[in-house]
Amino acid sequence: MDGTAQMWQQTGWHRLSAPVGPPDETSAARWVQVEWILSSNRRAFRPAFDVYETDRHIVIKVEIAGMREEDFDISLDGQVLHIGGVRGDSGDKLAYQHMEINYGEFRLDIRLPFAVDQASIEAVYERGFLSVLVPRQPEPRRVPITGANDH
Repeated sequence: MDGTAQMWQQTGWHRLSAPVGPPDETSAARWVQVEWILSSNRRAFRPAFDVYETDRHIVIKVEIAGMREEDFDISLDGQVLHIGGVRGDSGDKLAYQHMEINYGEFRLDIRLPFAVDQASIEAVYERGFLSVLVPRQPEPRRVPITGANDH
């Protein structure tokens, strides 16, 4: 067992991973691996999210209402995009009859299919949705080979 697996086992944290996107070979999102971390003490929650492609971006759209832009923490570590933050409750002491809205720390870890320059990632928060736009990798192009006398 490697050190990472031992750490996960010792702390009670579990890593889950699932492929996202349609199963066709032309889709970069097919290779996006979504990883989220679940703790036995349930300290961080995972908000609902979608991953889809446009002509120019892979878009991660997170449903997380009641936030301000400064409440989010978005970072890139190698090919893993980390989206997290804290959604605070109103602070009022209420006697809930029913409660489904999650408050507190949330986190998503999304493995991208290719390396990305962190400065090229954009994020927009509007109407309760955080959209993180990761530029698509340019299409591979064939490099022409010329002879030594062609220079």
